[in-house]
Amino acid sequence: VKDTLTALGDIAAYYRMKFDIPIIGVTGSSGKTTVKEMVHSVLNRRFFVLKSEGTENNFIGVSKTLFRLNRAHQTAVLELGTNHFGEIRRLAQILKPTTGLITNIGPSHLEFLKSEADVLREKTGLLSSLDRKGTAVINGDDARLSKVKGLKCRIVRFGASKNCDFRATKITQCNNGISFTLNHRYEFMIKMLGRQNVYNALAAISVGFLNGVDYE
Repeated sequence: VKDTLTALGDIAAYYRMKFDIPIIGVTGSSGKTTVKEMVHSVLNRRFFVLKSEGTENNFIGVSKTLFRLNRAHQTAVLELGTNHFGEIRRLAQILKPTTGLITNIGPSHLEFLKSEADVLREKTGLLSSLDRKGTAVINGDDARLSKVKGLKCRIVRFGASKNCDFRATKITQCNNGISFTLNHRYEFMIKMLGRQNVYNALAAISVGFLNGVDYE
């Protein structure tokens, strides 16, 4: 072939279409790997889940992960990374996710993506791959992501603001972790420090609930 990387992705995309299962793609400026691991942990309570190992989130890593799919897998969660324009859109073409999750938009890889507006444009390439049956799960408190609209797919937002479908309130930091209340009803405790991990947990809870994992 003229381009081995393109061929690898094309073969991986063909192989992926042999599996009619929910597939979650995770991207964002920060927290991708943490959220991917959290989503896997949540879904793994009910399903046999394939996940990308470490940070294998580029053309080679995503393709390698897809080749590990087998008939026993009931769902999959993969991390998608980028530092050049068009990479997320191409990875989404290969992965064909049913759910696209974006953690946040920040000043990442600005040596090639020159501004946060460019980062937004690149990261939302993931959502462009979703059809009417798909779901976009995005950070509703992120200044740039909160303005995303006009998608073909369903949009679900997580965060601490009132417009969020999965909303955290009563966020409390203690020595051994952080607690919060979800949608004024469900109490959660995570053994991690930092408010950012509330957002990471909300992202995982959102994906879990949308795929039939109850709050308990």
